[in-house]
Amino acid sequence: MSPFIISGGENTEHYYFKHLSAITPYKFDIRPKYFGKESNFVNDFPKRIKEILKNNADAKIYCIFDYDTIHNSDTNRKNYAKFQAAIADYINKGVVILCPTMPCFEYWFLLHFENNSQLITSCDAVDNILERYMRPYFSDSKSRFKDILKSTRHIEKPEWVKKLCDDNKLQTAITRAKSNYNKAIDEKDIDNHSFTLIFKAFE
Repeated sequence: MSPFIISGGENTEHYYFKHLSAITPYKFDIRPKYFGKESNFVNDFPKRIKEILKNNADAKIYCIFDYDTIHNSDTNRKNYAKFQAAIADYINKGVVILCPTMPCFEYWFLLHFENNSQLITSCDAVDNILERYMRPYFSDSKSRFKDILKSTRHIEKPEWVKKLCDDNKLQTAITRAKSNYNKAIDEKDIDNHSFTLIFKAFE
């Protein structure tokens, strides 16, 4: 059984994992209904997890979500702690694997191109760096790059993910993400770094 992906983001994450499943050895169960609004993930994820496990008792579920709003708000940190507590049993059993990215999913793309672990606090800042690498992947030269990555008509075809994986860039991103995260944890300095646990989906 392929692992499920549930995500706080709708388009970019959905099409990325859909294309990845089609063109690489990594296979995921991708269902549009499990990709939703980023702001609601602490409420939506437990419901999605229970729904998946009701019909797939042996499922493994990777939860993909942005960490920027949690990082920047004490209230959201408390809500996130409650969310973790609500699904703690699933986490402890290895059924659910949390894969946050600080600040946002696009930082995972950035690691395909450069080993940047400095603290980036906004997705706009990530997009500004990422644009010089990935804008050539798309023919649209007029739209804002951040809008391109969220637009179905630009990302529904797999060519951009194929290019993202060329030259072993996917494995490079996995290695960088794991190394940088582990280093920040070892140094007890995770709050001062950008990070992603998406590498766990490829282990």
